[in-house]
Amino acid sequence: MSPHVDSLQGRIRSIWRWMRQSSDMLLDDEDQRRLLRTLLMLFFGILLVTIPIFYGAMLSGLLLPVIIFVGILSSYALSQARSITLAVLPLIIAFGVGPFIQSVVLPDGPDMLPFTAVSILLSSLFLRDRFTVFIALAIVLGTALLLILMPSFDLQTGLAMLVFVAIIATLSLITNSIRRINRQRLAEHTRQLAEKELNYRLLAENSTDVITRHTFAGEYLYVSPASQRLLGYKPDEMIGRSLYDFLHPDDVTPTRESYNNMAMTSGVLTQSYRVRRKDDSYVWFESTSRIVVTSTRSPAHEITSVSRDITGRKLIENALRDSEALFRAAAEGSLDAFYLLRSQRDAEGKIVDFIITDVISAGKRLLGNLPNRYIMGGRLT
Repeated sequence: MSPHVDSLQGRIRSIWRWMRQSSDMLLDDEDQRRLLRTLLMLFFGILLVTIPIFYGAMLSGLLLPVIIFVGILSSYALSQARSITLAVLPLIIAFGVGPFIQSVVLPDGPDMLPFTAVSILLSSLFLRDRFTVFIALAIVLGTALLLILMPSFDLQTGLAMLVFVAIIATLSLITNSIRRINRQRLAEHTRQLAEKELNYRLLAENSTDVITRHTFAGEYLYVSPASQRLLGYKPDEMIGRSLYDFLHPDDVTPTRESYNNMAMTSGVLTQSYRVRRKDDSYVWFESTSRIVVTSTRSPAHEITSVSRDITGRKLIENALRDSEALFRAAAEGSLDAFYLLRSQRDAEGKIVDFIITDVISAGKRLLGNLPNRYIMGGRLT
């Protein structure tokens, strides 16, 4: 195989690869230049296929394909620049002016005026609405001049062309308006999401509580920076690991069951458990958890928790409980009668009586060993 054939095949493969890559970018609204290049390559491909097939029929009207071919090459060269308007203008001119030139030069040739609608479509894709209106008016005026200056021009064809251009221009403007409104809504929605994410991140990163996101299986997806202060772990040391790796062995099973039952309850859970610090000591956490519902995965796939250190409160509760137990043990062994009373006041706030709330064994004996139901809640009087 000759080097020229290999070079041609290589160029064809490069063009095909480039067209395929560019076509993948058609839905990228932020990169109009890629969209323009893709359309240019598509036009170029259509011309390469159409001219050989219809060569005999188009021989007398070959002027328009030549004009369009030159416009495509010019637009493609200019599309490498930064100005998208400058790049699309040669293509709009080629499709807008080319059919009129052919109609004047070859009045008996093929009717190519409907091609002018491509100018309107291209204008609505890349330029402002006012330019689309200007192009449509220019085509309408050009068609009207053809009807006036060229008596041989088919009147019915000219009028149909005017209606066709008006319809294309109207539909293009409507489509462009809808696209612009959707783009504005998307931009506003994106801005709101970014603002919410920023507020959430500021709240999470500056909160003294540990804010986490984890799956129902317990895998941490996010851990706020407060984890380093409260637990000694940096967020990166916890993300990807299971929360049950950090719990006290006695608290793993009840915590797991509580999370698994959240989907069948209100979706909100408050519970206490012990968490192992990096120095292997344990602290008490109280967590308020909520189910996160999204539409991208299963109906409920994440849990967000806000956890605070309640070790001090737990120590006070345990101390009070131990103190109460010691007091009750000492009182039960005493021969003296002990009663716990709650004052009862009148409308003026004066104490008029007392209600018995608790009593020990000696107190019961003093009352003749009455059952608790006759003592508790009874008035001292």
